[in-house]
Amino acid sequence: MSQPDAGASPAGVLVLSERLLVASHKGQAEQVVQLINKGAQVAVTKYGRGPLHLAAYRGHIEVVRILLKAGCDLDIQDDGEQTALHRAAVVGNSDVISALIQEGCDLDRQDKDGNTALHEVSWHGFSQSVKLLVKAGANVHSRNKVRNSSLHLACQNGHAQSAKVLLLGGARPDTKNQAGDSSLHVAARYNHQGVINILLGAFCSVSLRNQAGDTPLHVAASLNHRKSVRLLLEAGADSSACNTAGQTALDQARENNNPEVALLLTKAPQVQRFARGRSVRKRRERLKAEGRAQSVPRDQMLPSKDSASAADTHSSDHVGWKDAESASEGYAARARQRGPGNESQGKQGRGKTETEPQLGRNWALLPAPLNGCRCEPLISKLENQLEATKEEVRTEIQTVQELMNTKLGQMERTSQQQNRALDKLTVERVAAERSECIQRIEQRAQQEKQEATKRQGSVVGELKSWCLSKLHLMELRLGGDQRSPTPLTSHGRTRSKGAASGPPSAPAPGPRDLQTLEVFGAPGGGGGGPTGGGGAPGGCGGGPPGWEQEREGMHALEVSQLFFEAVSGQMERWYERKVEEARRLGDRRAEADRAALTERIGVLEDELRLLRTPGGGEQG
Repeated sequence: MSQPDAGASPAGVLVLSERLLVASHKGQAEQVVQLINKGAQVAVTKYGRGPLHLAAYRGHIEVVRILLKAGCDLDIQDDGEQTALHRAAVVGNSDVISALIQEGCDLDRQDKDGNTALHEVSWHGFSQSVKLLVKAGANVHSRNKVRNSSLHLACQNGHAQSAKVLLLGGARPDTKNQAGDSSLHVAARYNHQGVINILLGAFCSVSLRNQAGDTPLHVAASLNHRKSVRLLLEAGADSSACNTAGQTALDQARENNNPEVALLLTKAPQVQRFARGRSVRKRRERLKAEGRAQSVPRDQMLPSKDSASAADTHSSDHVGWKDAESASEGYAARARQRGPGNESQGKQGRGKTETEPQLGRNWALLPAPLNGCRCEPLISKLENQLEATKEEVRTEIQTVQELMNTKLGQMERTSQQQNRALDKLTVERVAAERSECIQRIEQRAQQEKQEATKRQGSVVGELKSWCLSKLHLMELRLGGDQRSPTPLTSHGRTRSKGAASGPPSAPAPGPRDLQTLEVFGAPGGGGGGPTGGGGAPGGCGGGPPGWEQEREGMHALEVSQLFFEAVSGQMERWYERKVEEARRLGDRRAEADRAALTERIGVLEDELRLLRTPGGGEQG
């Protein structure tokens, strides 16, 4: 950067530096030139990023070139320890990356996570930027803090072109990260078939194990990646390999409920048709060294027109022809060495040895018989088919079981809804019957109360009429005695005695005793009646008969009062007894109704309990 002017203050330089940051971010090249000429220095944002970081991230190539010509530091790092090359790699600005490479920036500088610029472009899949960095000499073997290489990141996100460029640049596909996963493990985990094909084409090992002992086939089978499993099986992955837990890929597929992958792994010997020329050549050379070059059965030679390349096919055919020629030459040499005697000895034996080749009609070399039975390949094939059929049957059974579980769940939900509706109806019916019973009890009690009141009123009316009739009779009798002549006659004395002796035998009213007393005259009173005569001393003979009548009247009054008191007491007791009997009768009836209602409620509750039980509705 240029030196600031001599007269420029530090505050002015700071303002210019901040304006330089803004201009670099916006891509204003002319303003950047002016600010640099005025003496602007390199300032940083709150994240520690300078003008070169901002211009590289935004892709302003002219500003980047201006800053590079001005002498800006290429490898200055921000708070995340990223350089301008990192920031350009994040967004894949290939022009900026090329400019920084030409200026000689550090290609292998790592940020706080250990990632280089090659890691960033591989992660985001910018294949052109990957090619630039690889050609510039970036280290394709560098790893970040979790031991992931650039190839691991490209395989994780499925960037096939970037992975191909990295492999061409010398990246090793069998490199393991912190968890022990190779690039093939990562591609199988994320089910990227294109990346798997590229890695298999680069002769990546299909039998590598991670820290858990899982091969790529284990990983793909546990995650139900059927196409990846097929690719790995065609590449020769061993389906019988066990991890540290003692599980094969088939066990993991069954454990994770992946029936399609399990079926594919069961048919693994039929799927493994991926034959390469080099493996066939090695097998033929090994068998040739054992003396039975042409005794290999057809299924062990693994002929595969689909997966084998044209070059491999031609080369394998060429080698087979050479093996046939060498075998025929060896056979002729052995025949010459054997001689006539040996030939006759061979004819006397069992004809030909097992390892000795045979010639057909067209002088074609035929394979010698095997040491074992020829039925073994067929038996193994049938066994594989049987295992596949078992797996299919197991899958069908599982499907039927799931359907049955679904239907049973639906039936259970339906029965629960019906039980809830039935419970609701039963509760409503019980409540209605309870309210109806209570209403009937209240109506009956009210009716009985009204009947008792009516009976009580009728009894009171009858008693009242009876008492009034008796009072009327007594008034009539007392009135007749008062009108009859009483003085100094024996007849009057006799009547007064009869009147005195008459009232005790007949009932007399109680409320009218004062009127009766007035009729007879009060003691010591001066009432002038026909029998009184108390005021005139010269009256006709009234002294003794008047006191006699008064005494008899008072006696009759007392008797009538006692009679009415006794009658009223008896009536009160009778009335109380009747009321008590009516109350008891009403209580008994109420108790009987209450007991009947309680029994009815108990019966309804038992029915409701039976309906709520799971087996009760079916038994009913």
